[in-house]
Amino acid sequence: MARTTTSYAPLTQADIDGPDNDVPVLNDAGLAQAWSSTSPRNDSRDRPPTYYGEGAWEVVDGIAAVDEDRGLVYFLAANPTPAEKHLFSVPIPSAGAAPTPSEPKALTDTSTPSYYNAAFSPKAGFYILSYRGPAVPWQNVYKVDNSTFEYQLTENKKLNETLSTFRTPSVNWMTIESDGYELSALEIRPPGMDDTGHTKYPVLFRVYGGPTYNIVSYQFNVDWHWYLACAANLKYIIVMVDGRGTMYRGRKLRNPVRGNLGYYESRDQVNAAKIWAAKRYVDSRRIGIWGWSYGGYMSLKVAELGAGVHSLAMSVAPVVDWRFYDSIYTERYMNTLPLNPEGYDKAAVNNVTAFADIDFLLAHGSGDDNVHFANSAHLLDMFTQHKIRNYRFRMFTDSDHSIYTRGANRELHEWMTDFLYEKWGKGGQLYLAAVRTRQPAPEVEGEVLSASLERGRDPLENEFHGAGDLTMLSTCPLNRENRKFLEAFLDMELPACSSAVYILSSNSPTVPLIACAISP
Repeated sequence: MARTTTSYAPLTQADIDGPDNDVPVLNDAGLAQAWSSTSPRNDSRDRPPTYYGEGAWEVVDGIAAVDEDRGLVYFLAANPTPAEKHLFSVPIPSAGAAPTPSEPKALTDTSTPSYYNAAFSPKAGFYILSYRGPAVPWQNVYKVDNSTFEYQLTENKKLNETLSTFRTPSVNWMTIESDGYELSALEIRPPGMDDTGHTKYPVLFRVYGGPTYNIVSYQFNVDWHWYLACAANLKYIIVMVDGRGTMYRGRKLRNPVRGNLGYYESRDQVNAAKIWAAKRYVDSRRIGIWGWSYGGYMSLKVAELGAGVHSLAMSVAPVVDWRFYDSIYTERYMNTLPLNPEGYDKAAVNNVTAFADIDFLLAHGSGDDNVHFANSAHLLDMFTQHKIRNYRFRMFTDSDHSIYTRGANRELHEWMTDFLYEKWGKGGQLYLAAVRTRQPAPEVEGEVLSASLERGRDPLENEFHGAGDLTMLSTCPLNRENRKFLEAFLDMELPACSSAVYILSSNSPTVPLIACAISP
């Protein structure tokens, strides 16, 4: 592959005098900031840029508008946190003024974490402000020189009414640390989740992880992940983490992946999974990861690491080897193959032996117009060579990268949901509350109901290695009488959220025990 060079035509005086030169460039920390190359006018084009506003944040999507009459520049920034987007203005420096950055003025309420977009009129006299979350989105028109002017375009009243009739998940935004880097993270919790540790939940990480692309934000979004969190037979926790290579934290976080795609991003996902595995409400045996496109590639790289923290991975339309992907994207981050052959080798999925230790699902459209089907074909060939057999695969005939042909998108998500339920079962499962070595089994007062446990799925069975099988003796509702009796027998206070108690016994004659398990 021959190397190519790109040359740029020098700026003309018209370029310098016009307002279109006001674009974000990187400061010394690699943060995109609003700047001007021409303050004062007609100065040398070799002059260092004059920043309009500067801080530990980045401009998003370029300059929103320039108001020459009022001497203002408008821009959206990932400020105060990288997961937010607010509208700001700064004055244009006057000719001859000292090149000192001004403090940006917020035009949206930065005291409340939010995400906005804005579109200005040609002369920046009016703008449409689009509130995108975290609550239900709305749109208003504002006038820059009249604080009382407000015209409502969209309220989304029906959506608010519809949502009020449902229990929705709780969404928590936070930061975590991975190898000394601060990362943005988001956790979607089932409605009414018990976080005391009495109930254990599986965690599914949704990953993208591609360079300069963030998925953790305060935008309102109802999708499949909400269903996984809310469905009565599921109740899974969903986690998203923006690792190294993503935006809005400067060059330090963005640049490590250059020439080495897949290495640091996958380690950030593993480190995040270890953090969640240590949480008291998480079932560390049911932690998985899934992604699409670059996210599918990330799922593969995490599985390849074989770190022992993930028991499940799902990959949709993944890159497997960057030699199979388009050069304009690949060479932007990996350079050309002749100049970085070792980087290409390391970035590819090469070692599939760890896939034998997890539950794995793979899907790809046969007509993928972005990530060629050859990627998944190559992965399947490696599975054959290494006798990896414990996986599911589906090819969606004629579907492109979005996998929509002939109802394929819904079928894909229902298939993945079934796969999760088959491997994990219900999210918040029974847990071991207490064990007493006392026989015979206590007679439970109050109403006694018959019940059964799903063997092979319930974590209770795994608590008694070498102790023999558990036998269900009885189950009872946790009414006042039963609560009083069981608390006295177990010598412990039962959590207030409990609703039923299962009394179990070991079949092993050498380990006489009574176990009490509580259902939230």
